[in-house]
Amino acid sequence: MKTMKNNRQNESEKNGRASYLFDEWEFKSQTCQLLRQSQPVKMRSTSARLLLELLKSDHQVLEKSNLIAAVWPDTHVTENALTQGVKELRKILDDDAQEPVYIRTHSGVGYQWLQQTTRHEPQSNPAIESKRIDAENRPRSSKWLFGILALVIAYFFMDRVVQKPSTNEASVALKRLAILPFENRTNNPDLQWLELGLSDMLTRECQNLPFLSTFTREDFYSAIAGEMADGWEPESVQSFLANHKTDLLITAYVEKQEQHYEFNYTLYRMNDSEIRGRFVTDQLTACIPLIVERLALQLGATESKNAKPALSGNDEANADYAKAMAAFDTQGAALARPYLEAALVRDPNFRWARAQLANAYFQAGDWDQVEQIYHQIFDRPSSNLAVTVFIEGLMADVLARKGETKRASSILNSQWQRVSDFQSDVLKHSALMQQANILLRQGKLKDLARVLDEAEAMAIPASTLEHQADTLFFLGNPQLSQRNNIECFADLQQSADYYQAMGLRAKLARTLLVLGSNDAPGLNDRRAYLTQAITILRELDHKPDLALALASLGYLESNNGQLNSAQQLLSEAESIAQSMGATSTLAKIQFFQNFVSLARCFPQPQDDCLMGVADRMQSCLHLFNQQEAATGTLDCLLFLTLLDLEFKQYEQAIDRFEKMDALVATTGDSLTYSYVLLLKGKMFLDQNRLGESRTCLDQIPEKPALPYYFAQLFILDVLALVGSGNQLQAHINAVEKLTFPAYMRPYLNEKCSTYRVPHDQETVRSMASNPSILEIYFQPLTH
Repeated sequence: MKTMKNNRQNESEKNGRASYLFDEWEFKSQTCQLLRQSQPVKMRSTSARLLLELLKSDHQVLEKSNLIAAVWPDTHVTENALTQGVKELRKILDDDAQEPVYIRTHSGVGYQWLQQTTRHEPQSNPAIESKRIDAENRPRSSKWLFGILALVIAYFFMDRVVQKPSTNEASVALKRLAILPFENRTNNPDLQWLELGLSDMLTRECQNLPFLSTFTREDFYSAIAGEMADGWEPESVQSFLANHKTDLLITAYVEKQEQHYEFNYTLYRMNDSEIRGRFVTDQLTACIPLIVERLALQLGATESKNAKPALSGNDEANADYAKAMAAFDTQGAALARPYLEAALVRDPNFRWARAQLANAYFQAGDWDQVEQIYHQIFDRPSSNLAVTVFIEGLMADVLARKGETKRASSILNSQWQRVSDFQSDVLKHSALMQQANILLRQGKLKDLARVLDEAEAMAIPASTLEHQADTLFFLGNPQLSQRNNIECFADLQQSADYYQAMGLRAKLARTLLVLGSNDAPGLNDRRAYLTQAITILRELDHKPDLALALASLGYLESNNGQLNSAQQLLSEAESIAQSMGATSTLAKIQFFQNFVSLARCFPQPQDDCLMGVADRMQSCLHLFNQQEAATGTLDCLLFLTLLDLEFKQYEQAIDRFEKMDALVATTGDSLTYSYVLLLKGKMFLDQNRLGESRTCLDQIPEKPALPYYFAQLFILDVLALVGSGNQLQAHINAVEKLTFPAYMRPYLNEKCSTYRVPHDQETVRSMASNPSILEIYFQPLTH
């Protein structure tokens, strides 16, 4: 039995080193690297795993469910993720879905690899193999150890960070660690998040230990699928440890004891020994740093004085710090701050406590204190680059929200120059995520997509659930080019599910805020997302995001015709933003307020009312220009162009179109481009330039839906004016089958009814000229 198992393992190891050759391509399964004519081709890790599954299939049709299980073994994803993965592979391979050469879709079933493929097995050289095994068993160099020590994720990407000291003085032999999902025995379904959440936190913080190499979730779930399916008895644990060259395995469960929680864990070791531990606490997440501390003492402290990842030399300061980190996500920064201040009283040189104190001030909106702490930390050189990266990211976020995007970008550019020379992909990933945060605020979507690609290509030692959720959050931003709102919505939902599962409430609220701003869900769902985000942010006293959430809900209410409610929400948001000096948020609030003012001009718009809104919108445009906020600039230009068309100021509209075209080309904002095409099509229609109008309107994609519906409405006018009876009747039949918004239905029905019978050109021209886009959009909001 044991021999058969070893044979399977040897075969698996051999397969893992195989190469697959087809046409001009080579795929190396050991490194998941794709080569084209011997030149490496960049691709995401999930795409590489998907390609490997297809190459191994021997031309068999692979069912969707099996592919999803193989490519995303530890993650719940929808079929949309698989569809996008196949789409990306086809793009890389220059394959055509309609006439496939490599990948064929079997509708409703799965996918099939078509191309003849040669599998190349590496030749085993005993001498080389012996050297390889010796190398694997040798302690790694101190330089490599120093490379994995620096793990930090900025405010938006990691809220609990453990300081990791330098390992230059001594090397410690690496041990491999696997961590199981923790077991929830509290009988409280609201605590289901702890199963993945706590184990994920522990995985993340164990990456900071210089003598541990953590099992990735993917490898771990793949390994346990067969061997340990029958239970986790000590004998099977020992078998797992032996078969997978793993030194340590941790299991844990949580029980409720009156007003406290009892946290029990077991550490299994290769030599059959077990170490059991128990904590009684009122904050579950506070246990995680303490377990890491015990691991350091039990596994490494005797071998090197640098092995212990002491947050502070003062144990009481460490305990205060742990309580503060627990409070951030469960109770808010206001309750975290006293613990951090207490930790600094016990140890004034406790750098991580000082950095996290800046985080607490950030959330409270006291940004002057953030800048003071930034200078305290940044001006005093430290061997711990992770602390510096953390505080720089926080300071850049403050500056971006204050509208000082040039200073924010300058800080992150200097940061990247230092980090890029550092031997740690984890630290580089952190810096890239901080860049992504600023680029998203600026609306520089092409640069954002590039940064996300770079981050995805990095080999993170143990990609945690939080890492995956962070990436999904950015991909889910509906303004990313080449993505429609349905795809973005699915990514955001999955990101929110992950954050909720891990109990990361601040990040959950941030994601709910973006979900509420997405056009894919219905109005009631969007209101529910934003309301939930506001509730969480009030509880956490997270003022920067609370101001944004209130403003977003106010804008949504104005779209629903609830103008008084909208104004109240926007006024509260404005008050919070002013107290912080959040200039970028104030600019957004001003834009939303102008939208409300514009809505109040209808249903009988007067020129002086519209001109007043135009003047205020011009002022808002100036603010966005100063901040180099491309998204806000485009929004203002769109509204001003709508007003230009209302006043028939076509020359001014053309000037704005040139500015919008240039911005869209720079940012890659395909969502805004749909609206630009709509306005151009309407302007050409009003000028009787029917061919140009039809060209613009035909380019508007079905998603997002709103500009598409307007386009179909105006195409009716174009066809009626051209006098193409057959095309007009066919288009009438087509648009009547579409699910138009309720407020657009009366106009659609009137046009269809009128155009079903021939009319003179004067009547058709009158129908085509009225109403304007603004009248259609705003009139029902005031009824």
